[in-house]
Amino acid sequence: MSGPAYDLEIIETFRAAPATVFAAWTDTDRLVQWWRIPGYTTPRDRAAIELREGGVWSVTTVSDADGSSIPFRGTIRVADSPSRLVLSLDNEPSAEAEQHSEMVIDLVAVAEGTRMEFHHHGFGGADDKAELQGGYSSVFFPSLAAYLASA
Repeated sequence: MSGPAYDLEIIETFRAAPATVFAAWTDTDRLVQWWRIPGYTTPRDRAAIELREGGVWSVTTVSDADGSSIPFRGTIRVADSPSRLVLSLDNEPSAEAEQHSEMVIDLVAVAEGTRMEFHHHGFGGADDKAELQGGYSSVFFPSLAAYLASA
């Protein structure tokens, strides 16, 4: 990747035990219920998680309007249930740069349930940081919270 790599940290608290939050990230049937982008769905047959260090994970969201897709994939670097998950995020190379970043999810039991300390390291640029911050804070993590509240 050319240019500087950026880091992002988001802390969220969920009303669920750490093991439940960990399972929401690592069990494919659960993950597809909350891994959503507005206007897209995540079909069960387009997601897979090989839950072991060195295992591969992949999730593809599909546009409700035209069937186009957005793939996410990487390698599981650490799977320490129920407290820590480290995932590489390896996007397709583009004309500009190949993107390899890392998501670190630390889960800590607190009185309210679980504090998730989410760190995304090594992505492309300042514009990416703002877009990711908004996406995680306004889409992904609220969707995860809603899923956990209904589970």
